Amino acid sequence: MPILRTEFDLDKPVASARVYASARGVYELRLNGEKVGDQELAPGWTDYRKRIAYQSYDVTDQLAAGGNAFSAELADGWYSGRVASFGDSVYGTDTSLIAQLRVTYTDGTEETIATDETWRTAPSATISADILDGEAFDAGRAAELGAWDSPGYDDAQWAAADVRDERSDVLEPQIDPPVRVTEEITGTRMPDPVAGAFIYDLGQNMVGRTRVTMQGEPGTTVRIRVAEVLNPDGTLYTDNFRSAKATDYFTFGPDGTATWEPRFTFHGFRYVELTGLTQAPAAGKWWASWWVRTTS
Repeated sequence: MPILRTEFDLDKPVASARVYASARGVYELRLNGEKVGDQELAPGWTDYRKRIAYQSYDVTDQLAAGGNAFSAELADGWYSGRVASFGDSVYGTDTSLIAQLRVTYTDGTEETIATDETWRTAPSATISADILDGEAFDAGRAAELGAWDSPGYDDAQWAAADVRDERSDVLEPQIDPPVRVTEEITGTRMPDPVAGAFIYDLGQNMVGRTRVTMQGEPGTTVRIRVAEVLNPDGTLYTDNFRSAKATDYFTFGPDGTATWEPRFTFHGFRYVELTGLTQAPAAGKWWASWWVRTTS
């Protein structure tokens, strides 16, 4: 998956600032190393040929005097990922981002920092991400990248971002409630159905994603699978997922410790299975974020 970035300087006091953004695919924006907003999987699913929602965020408190970094990460989402039984790339094959940061200074002047030919891009530590199939993340790649979303980062080896001549008349303000995290649930460890498979029960069916604190040898990969019910022998029952893999992968970086959750997929599940670890994470050290559409 691609990451993109640019830097800019603010040499006057800021009165207010807003970001307007959208994507073909799904995006996560960052300003000076912090996520912009609390929305998940923006801009959401629409018929991208007819309309694409855009979002607005107040980012006044995330700006700093002097150097600033404006960055993003993209994933396929519904645009070029798998959609129900229709397959992948239903709307297109190449993800893209459009964004404007509009700064109003205390002296009444304004400045706009927008996506253009000055942005730089590189492959991210998110190796793959799909709504139905799940997400794969390489912490070793993340360590190589370092603080790529912070000011002063050396992106000289990155490529220039492609600027695409795409229709902008399909952009419309988002009118549906956004997807946000509304609850976090701690899992309970269950008996291992087979050696090396650690099962956790959330106590209810939900839609969301897992967050796991774990340890492992650098370079080893953990597989995280989910299910709504178990087979009689305690293993995951996944036939109802049909062709959807609903599986996430995490590869350990050099330090061998991590707390990780996917950001560009979601699953419907009650049970979670971890394989690839020599020691099961404690029940109090991992949990799941429950997602619903909400206006709260």
